[in-house]
Amino acid sequence: MKPMLPALLLSVALSGAAIAQEMRLSGTVAEQFGRQIVVETPEGRILVTLPPAASPPAIGERVAFEGRAEGQTFTASRMETGPAAGGPGATPRPAPPPPPAPGPVSGPFGADLPPELAGLGLSDVITRYERSPSGNEERKIHARLPGDVWLMADLRNGRLTKVDVSGGPMPQALIDAMLPPSLRDARELGEFARITQIERKPEGEIEIEGQGRDGSAIEVEYWPDGRLKEYDRDRADRRPSMSEAAARAELARLGYRDVGFVSLHGRHVEAVARNPWGDWVELRIDDRGRIDRERAFVR
Repeated sequence: MKPMLPALLLSVALSGAAIAQEMRLSGTVAEQFGRQIVVETPEGRILVTLPPAASPPAIGERVAFEGRAEGQTFTASRMETGPAAGGPGATPRPAPPPPPAPGPVSGPFGADLPPELAGLGLSDVITRYERSPSGNEERKIHARLPGDVWLMADLRNGRLTKVDVSGGPMPQALIDAMLPPSLRDARELGEFARITQIERKPEGEIEIEGQGRDGSAIEVEYWPDGRLKEYDRDRADRRPSMSEAAARAELARLGYRDVGFVSLHGRHVEAVARNPWGDWVELRIDDRGRIDRERAFVR
């Protein structure tokens, strides 16, 4: 199971006397979500945003912070770690190495893109690293393509396994990079008006999803040797309950901004955006406009 940022953590509030005041906070790291951690204190669990120059502490480590309580989160300006952080012998957490020099792709992970994504003109890149229960290193990349098309890419152990786009068609250069030469001229591909997803499965199968010229949803899958394994086509009137435009509008109403990749499903929508506290998150909203899940992204 992948680590999640439970909605419960977003409801943890500091006491009224601490709101919008400079204060100190100390405790033990209980959970970590990129640049945010959950700290176990005598008063309960608190969601803390780390100082910009601080490297994330380990789970179980003692920490102490100086900063401000802002609404339902604590934004730290200084962090100390040690067996008794906040007391004698505590040491400031060293800053991580500086990010690479700015290049054509924004964000600290821009220079570390897989070859299939190089040369696509990506910007606004954000990345999340994870390790699966089986020990695989997994990575998710969210980025903007030229023309306000948004990309979501999944990697496993350094290999690009899946790409999705929203807001427009997948660039032909990316399609060619994801497909073996034997499939680039497959007859079924001519039925797509636009391709929105390509997945390379562990056993070598290739799955392609997108929209037909008549508006229908098309899904095809090929065996590793290029033979057609499955073909599925749903008529155009079997659409998700919420359109992409409606989902973006609803997220804006709820206080989310910079909405990027949006994926439509039958009764819910998945998206990447900045939450009301300014953090990049991956979230799911149901067809009634309720946020069912939110997970932190690392920029």
